Amino acid sequence: MIHIEPRKFFSYAIILFILLVTASANPVTTSKGFSIGGWIFFTGVYFYFENLIKPKLILLFGIFIALLVFYYLQNNAINTTTYIGLFINILLCYYCRDLTKEHFYDYFTNVMYVFACISLVIYPFQFISFETLYNINNIFRLEVSEYDWVNSFIHTTTPIHKHRNAGFTWEPGGFATILTLTYFLNIFQRKEPLKSKKNIIFLITLLTTQSTMGITSLVFPFGIALGDLILSNKIYKQLSIIIIPTVIVIFSVIFFQVDFLYKKIVNEFGSLDVEMGHINYAIEKDLRLDISRSASFALDWPTIKEYPVLGLGVDYRTTSFHLFGYHDKLQGSCGWNNLLLRFGFIGFIFYAYLFYRFSDFSRRIEKIAWVLLIFYTLFTEEYSPTPFFHLFIF
Repeated sequence: MIHIEPRKFFSYAIILFILLVTASANPVTTSKGFSIGGWIFFTGVYFYFENLIKPKLILLFGIFIALLVFYYLQNNAINTTTYIGLFINILLCYYCRDLTKEHFYDYFTNVMYVFACISLVIYPFQFISFETLYNINNIFRLEVSEYDWVNSFIHTTTPIHKHRNAGFTWEPGGFATILTLTYFLNIFQRKEPLKSKKNIIFLITLLTTQSTMGITSLVFPFGIALGDLILSNKIYKQLSIIIIPTVIVIFSVIFFQVDFLYKKIVNEFGSLDVEMGHINYAIEKDLRLDISRSASFALDWPTIKEYPVLGLGVDYRTTSFHLFGYHDKLQGSCGWNNLLLRFGFIGFIFYAYLFYRFSDFSRRIEKIAWVLLIFYTLFTEEYSPTPFFHLFIF
């Protein structure tokens, strides 16, 4: 008979729950009932194992109340639902880190390894028969999605990404974001070599997302690994004059030849004036339009400048202050501006400090690279309100 240690079981369960809530790719996992029900359940689980209220939890609650009062006084309005949602997400992460203790990174990378393997098994069927896979996933769709994606809890298929691997998340970029950070953690926190089976699977899966951010983010782990390699041996140090230029040339060739790297970045920043014309037309005709990260940041920048220190609060989109933002039907995905609008530059810097302060890496270069990597991925994917984002502030 297989014996499963209860604490370990619930540790894995809460990590899985947090990832599903973060992905929010299925009407079930998107629902408030799923989040609130899970939070209530894991609150009971947490206090069953810990059996006390710790000072850190009291401090967390105090900060939450202080923010609530401050933004209410500033805005003379408040949407408690958005604040409660954020508080629940942060509490879930607190429960998770306290339940898993020193095993968190082992459990987390194990869960992501399973998700990566599942995606690699399913992904080829997108090329064999996308329609069949879509129809199978469609069984789990409980309502019509605005983006016409379908998700079966373990895999997402969407017509606009027929050749990209979205894994269990809302889209390939979201999957790439979580994989990118997992890959970095597995190399530098868990100290697994680049050639380990788990890291090879993470890398292959990341490549199948065909995410510009995901591929370019490899500069962080590969750059540190290359530096370590050169410094590890006197011969490598002497050959560095050849090794470094060779690596740069190879990366440059790949970067300029692959469509979703160089061309996509050029289109992102090089055609902002043209996109602004499309945006003005969409606003005039009251049309829905997906806009680039750079455009969404540019549109929100005037509001950010008006409230630069502490922002407008978590509920800036649902109070009267939402009138300062861009048109409701313009859908952007830049996480920087949303974080700045919520908490200002003070909050932006404070999050960076928390990621650095509580990062479990042995070297300063790894800590700095970790913070830069988080904010690099945040620019392209808005995941700052999610529990996944807050897993790393404890």
